Parts: sequence; C-alpha cells; structure tokens
Amino acid sequence: MPVDLAPLMGEIVAVSCSPRKGIPKLPQTQVLLVADHGIEGDRHAGSRTRQVSLLEHSVLHDLSSQGMPVDPGVLGENLLVHGLPFDRLLPGDRLQIGDEILLEVVEPRTPCRQLTAVDPRLPAAIEGRAGLLCRVLEGGLLSPGTRIECVTG
Repeated sequence: MPVDLAPLMGEIVAVSCSPRKGIPKLPQTQVLLVADHGIEGDRHAGSRTRQVSLLEHSVLHDLSSQGMPVDPGVLGENLLVHGLPFDRLLPGDRLQIGDEILLEVVEPRTPCRQLTAVDPRLPAAIEGRAGLLCRVLEGGLLSPGTRIECVTG
C-alpha cells in the first residue's frame, strides 16, 4: 500500500471570537493568539484544553447544503479551516499557522447543546466532525487567508 507523503496543509478561511459564553462567535478581520492562553478577548481563552477551536470548512458547507443556517462562527468555532484533513490529525500534532503561530491538537471537539437554538438537527449532524480543540504554543496575529499546516504527526 503506498504511503501518502503529501503535506497536510490548508488555509484559514475565517477567524471568530466572542467575549461572551455561547454562540455565535463573531467573525473578525484579525485576532491575536497568545501563548498558553488562546485568542485575546475570547470567552474560552485561558482554558487548558480549549484555548482555540477549529472547524473544517467542508462541514459548514455540508450543513448549509442541508438547509441549516450556518455561517462562520455560528457553531462556536474560532478558526474555520479549508483543505486540512482533520481526520488525519491526532492529539499532540502541531499546526503551524503562518510564520509565527504554533498550535498543538489537544482533543476532538464535541457538539455543544446550544446548537439546537440554531437548528435542532445540528448536534446530531456534526457528531464526530465537530472539529478540534488546540493549545497555543506560540502566538501572533492571525487573519483569514493565512496558511496552516501540520508540522508533526
């Protein structure tokens, strides 16, 4: 069986945060990621396991095609990512974003029960593909359009 040696890389499509608990997180033109803290000004910053949450863009696209009213940030994710296959990432893998930011995958993200307020089908629809939770190892400024790639794994 051939080994896939293609680099695991993609692009940040949207960045979102909110100082309040719950959803949605609001899309931003730029955010500051702080080492061992998370996104400055985000409600989940400071947590040991949920400093930054990531969601695959394809999941949002799929939900939208099923008629669910989803936009960046509506599912509570901080970073919406296109092209990086989350199913190939494991806890401990490191993700380089641009030249400065380094994240470490901590665990898979579980659907939030608050999603039923957006659409009652959402929690079941994203079960097993709700994204990833990461720690910030090295911070920096982040805007949509920035490259993201797995640098270990």
